[in-house]
Amino acid sequence: MKLKTLAKVFSVAAVLTLAMALMVGCSSGSSKSDSDYKLVNDGKLTVATSLDFPPFESLDGDTPTGYSVAVIQEVAKRLDLECEIKNTKFDTIVPAVASGGQFDVGISSITIDPERSKQVDFSDPYYIADQSIVVVKGAYTSVDQLKGKTIAAQTGTTGFDYAQENVSDNVVGFDEATACFAALQSKNAEAIAIDLPVAEAMISSAYPDYEILEKIATGEEYGIAINKDNTALKDAINKVLGEMDKDGTLKSLQDKYLG
Repeated sequence: MKLKTLAKVFSVAAVLTLAMALMVGCSSGSSKSDSDYKLVNDGKLTVATSLDFPPFESLDGDTPTGYSVAVIQEVAKRLDLECEIKNTKFDTIVPAVASGGQFDVGISSITIDPERSKQVDFSDPYYIADQSIVVVKGAYTSVDQLKGKTIAAQTGTTGFDYAQENVSDNVVGFDEATACFAALQSKNAEAIAIDLPVAEAMISSAYPDYEILEKIATGEEYGIAINKDNTALKDAINKVLGEMDKDGTLKSLQDKYLG
């Protein structure tokens, strides 16, 4: 009797152990579990972006579009999350992500730099861009001629900082990139400091009378801003970005939106 009882005990224990192993195996094979990271809304990645920066972030009618938009939508898809994009002023995105409660992430051609990194964590880079100076065709032949002139730049951007440090002491900030081009058109500015791919896209699509006076090889890395208390989300996003890089998705999206 004692031997039979022991056999039954060991048999039950073996079944329980196998069941637990199967449960663990199923759990580790999924892209995430609910406890891995925090979200503002369950099942949804809430994204802050400034939709005025083509070809990275803009609106096609009422639909968000652009390279950065496509990147974060693909990230959300691979994490099995709905992606909700909210149009937000650029210079409020990093503080809003840092404070928590409104957005899970911010993606808006945000250059990873030391000052921003004090407020938020960043994903691995998903693009590298340079700066440029835009003027009316034939108006200037050298950036040196812009010293003391009014330069338009989007508030809170590295373009604004670059212009202040290297072009002129008279830099005027605007909420949107499109407003910078409007300022040049209305002669309220003599030049624009802006990311090179955006300058090229805006000139090609809407401002044929403008030209790029100078390209500046700043090599700025764009990253996804993530709250510092959400390390698990950063790790999950980095894992997906690595997969997208390896399988060619990032290159394919760059070809589609950036040419």
